[in-house]
Amino acid sequence: PIRVSFLPLCALALSALLRAMSAPPPLPARSLLLGPSPYTRRLLSCGFDSQHRAVLGHAHDLTSGGPPSLRLPVPSPVPAAAGLRVSGVAAGAVHSLLVTEGGVVYSWGSSKFGALGHGVDCDGRKVERQFEPRRVEALAGVRVVMVAASPSHGGWGLDYSHSLAVADDGAVFSWGAGKDSRLGHGSSNDVHTPRRIDALKKQRIASVAAGENHSVALSNEGRVYSWGSGRWGQLGHGSLRNARLPRAVDALRDVWVCSVACGCYHNLALAWEGGVYSWGP
Repeated sequence: PIRVSFLPLCALALSALLRAMSAPPPLPARSLLLGPSPYTRRLLSCGFDSQHRAVLGHAHDLTSGGPPSLRLPVPSPVPAAAGLRVSGVAAGAVHSLLVTEGGVVYSWGSSKFGALGHGVDCDGRKVERQFEPRRVEALAGVRVVMVAASPSHGGWGLDYSHSLAVADDGAVFSWGAGKDSRLGHGSSNDVHTPRRIDALKKQRIASVAAGENHSVALSNEGRVYSWGSGRWGQLGHGSLRNARLPRAVDALRDVWVCSVACGCYHNLALAWEGGVYSWGP
């Protein structure tokens, strides 16, 4: 006869039950505004645009023979976005993104490695600069609910920009510079048009955030995933190694996270109970 003990199994089942009972409701992916909005929406930008990077979206000020830089000390309407019903925006170091109420993504600014997502023009040249918001055609048929654009501390990092987008079904897309595997596709190759991150297909993602050379995603079950450069500990995996694919941050496995944010090299997570977690240099 074999003596079998069910105590460990019972303890494990009880732990899982208690976790399920104490869990908050799943995080929904950010919903689109399907009905008419009672408010008038205008896209505004402000700041400093150096060397014709076009990050502010005011093309007429940069293409009319003016100085090679533009300063907007107060928020000013972006003319090309006047007819768009914008529901979300993201400001990167040298490029910008917006998403409309209908889930359409537009981008503008500067990118040598594809962060704008426009691929190549009809003449076969890569689109490295866009002075006004332009629709990202590669996402046609995808209803996007939020976007993220990478920041930079300056210097060489300005050119290595990347972008992220979350669809209404929880799918995540990334494009731009692939250095340090920040796109989550398993390689360091640049991607010039949005590509779905296959490693997250089994997860329903609610939101994303972009660091300079890493990325973070939050599932609707409150789990945090990170990938890209781990040089400064910004991935939260307990080492300084890079992650080629999205990987769960196990240190937060017992924490129900409702919001995440990235700096260049660090991250913040807000828990449902109000606690704030940080990691990185």
